[in-house]
Amino acid sequence: MEIERLSNQYTVEYLSDSDIPAVLKLSESNPQYFHHFPPDVSAESIESDMQALPDGKAREDKYYLGFREKSGKSTSDSPKTLVAVMDLILKYPDDKTAFIGFFMVDASLQGKGIGSAIVEKVCSCLKSQFDFVRLGYVRGNVQAENFWLKNEFKPTGSIIRKDGLVIITTQRSIGTSSASENKYKIIDLRERKDLIAAAANWFHEKWDVPLQAYMDSMESSLSTDIGVPAWYIIKDDSESIIAGLGVIGNDFHKRPDLTPNICAVYVEENYRQHGIALMLLNRACADLAKKGIAEAYLITSHTAFYERCGWDFYGMIEENDGNMVRCYHFRTTR
Repeated sequence: MEIERLSNQYTVEYLSDSDIPAVLKLSESNPQYFHHFPPDVSAESIESDMQALPDGKAREDKYYLGFREKSGKSTSDSPKTLVAVMDLILKYPDDKTAFIGFFMVDASLQGKGIGSAIVEKVCSCLKSQFDFVRLGYVRGNVQAENFWLKNEFKPTGSIIRKDGLVIITTQRSIGTSSASENKYKIIDLRERKDLIAAAANWFHEKWDVPLQAYMDSMESSLSTDIGVPAWYIIKDDSESIIAGLGVIGNDFHKRPDLTPNICAVYVEENYRQHGIALMLLNRACADLAKKGIAEAYLITSHTAFYERCGWDFYGMIEENDGNMVRCYHFRTTR
């Protein structure tokens, strides 16, 4: 990656041990961050962070970067002001995602849009290679929450518990999935009764579940206000259905306590790799949240796809036919 492209306004450089005093000074200007994410910063903790890598990641995927002022005089003994620090991991947790492990702007420069401008430029540079940028913040750190929400990072529903802290995982769509949100419109069949017959037939062809089962569930969705069942489809320019999913109480398994279930997720082959499934999942979960339903589950044979969409692997559960299947969980509300 050409790091100089990550900012037009600042000089971007790799940070090393010689920069630890400057990073320490910048970090100490933000005590609120370390109040929520202890322990307090030190030269030793910064040195450790500079080397830290997630399991399975290679050194070449880590970019511990400094953003320095371009203008003004400086010498080798007095470098230009360090404005911000970012720890960026590429291809984590998957090949389509970049991960920001740490980002901080000097407190004296905050409130001027500098942090948002840096994040926007970084996302813009990454979108040619990645579909998502992911990060986490500690629950209760309102300043961090507001900053990342303002910069279009949305909670995935996944949380991490570490050393007594609850870390909220957030993600921003920057690649083809982001473009899909503008190109494809989701149709809620509760608002389009006229499409139920065609939609039921489409799902029936994809999943070989009896047509009447889909018809009954979709018809039932018209007369309930509890959020379940619900069915969504997407159509292309020729009015053909290209994708869809449902929300039902139980997807043919023996764990009735794990409810409601996302089911029948399908995208036509020619339309895959465009973020359409993620778009549908996010819409369904957002609608559940509006109804006060905080948890959602799904069963699948996929082993990595739903993790990329922000879902947590819950465990193996038994289907009605006795087979074991992977179950995933999503928290719809923060």
